[in-house]
Amino acid sequence: WQQGRTLGDDFVYFTLPARYYGNSITVHVEQKEAYGSSHITDFRLLNSENARLYPMIHNQLYFLLYGTIIILSIFTFVTSIVTQLTRREFAPATAMLSLFCFLISVWQLSYRRMFYVLVNNQLVASTAEFLALMLAPVPLFFFIAELKDRPIARWLYRSISIALIIYDVISLSLNYVQNVHIVNRENFMYGFMIVALILTLIIEFVIDPHEKNLSTKIYRRGLLISAIMILIQIFAIALRTFFPTNLVLIYIQRFDFSAFAVLIFMAAMSASIFARFQHSIEKQAREEQTEFLAYHDLLTGLYNRTYCEEQLDDLDRHPEMSYAIFFFDSDNLKKANDNYGHKTGDALIKETARNIKSAVPHDDGSFVCRWGGDEFLMVLKNVDHIDHVESKLKKAFAATNTAGIFPFIYSVSYGYAVHQSKMN
Repeated sequence: WQQGRTLGDDFVYFTLPARYYGNSITVHVEQKEAYGSSHITDFRLLNSENARLYPMIHNQLYFLLYGTIIILSIFTFVTSIVTQLTRREFAPATAMLSLFCFLISVWQLSYRRMFYVLVNNQLVASTAEFLALMLAPVPLFFFIAELKDRPIARWLYRSISIALIIYDVISLSLNYVQNVHIVNRENFMYGFMIVALILTLIIEFVIDPHEKNLSTKIYRRGLLISAIMILIQIFAIALRTFFPTNLVLIYIQRFDFSAFAVLIFMAAMSASIFARFQHSIEKQAREEQTEFLAYHDLLTGLYNRTYCEEQLDDLDRHPEMSYAIFFFDSDNLKKANDNYGHKTGDALIKETARNIKSAVPHDDGSFVCRWGGDEFLMVLKNVDHIDHVESKLKKAFAATNTAGIFPFIYSVSYGYAVHQSKMN
């Protein structure tokens, strides 16, 4: 309340004395926001005890929808913060998107006067829309910055967010320190947002016009559809200033394009971050697969010769270590390939790899690799385990031969050498 008038979103109801019942009354109301009304006000006669629930009429679905979004946004934001504190893994895009959805939902609920149902504080209920609308672009532009691949686009979006933060700090200071109400600067706030929107269009379609991934395509289309729907809503509101009784304009305004625009935009942002997350997982999987193929043998799953040579070079740089090197040669591979086919030869190689791997200790850094063809190499880091490993190898080879897996005698030739520590 300032200078005899309420600032912000008004919700007015008054009690009719009993003496007026049965009589006709005339109510004169003029409701304005800036230069035109963005609301179509219906008058209703209600029980005085239920009067404060008036904003819920025809808005139950909106209340349920945006209330749910607020709860989910808070949960997602808190989860991202907790993840950062516990795992040191922060997902800024997720945190910014959840904060944006929270503020937009607060704006939509306050726009429909539903905060008068939720709280008894008139100051909060009347200004929540403007505060939420003022703060919402900050996490939005930070979120878009996280989606960009080009450094220049990312830097520009973050610069816009920082400029909006500076404006918000100044506005809040004027509001709470100098008592210059935020509603009095509503037009300036909209102008600032229009400038930010123009800069966004320049960045998207001039500086960084290429749609390199699905995430960018989704949010650009969501942005375009939402902008068109909001422009339709603004156009209808502006025309109603000159044609207040036009039924077409009234129908367009009642359709509430802005609400659908908000939902489409939030859905597009959520789908965009999901697409980015999926792309990140696929990229990581490809990198892991490439790394795996670089150091593993496809047929046996063991380390390959490249990995083994790197490990042997590393051992050469540590003469103080003691270790044993086993070298294996699977017998009868040529016989298996020539007489029974390459499938049998592959089976022979895989069986030998399995037997050798079963004898390798898993707790001391020992490893086994396929050196090439029918040859395998094992590095045993603890020389005290040589006898135990050799016993397990013999049992494994004998078990395969006894099982009669192959139509010939199965055997593996091997030998080993021990490198003693230079410290001994």
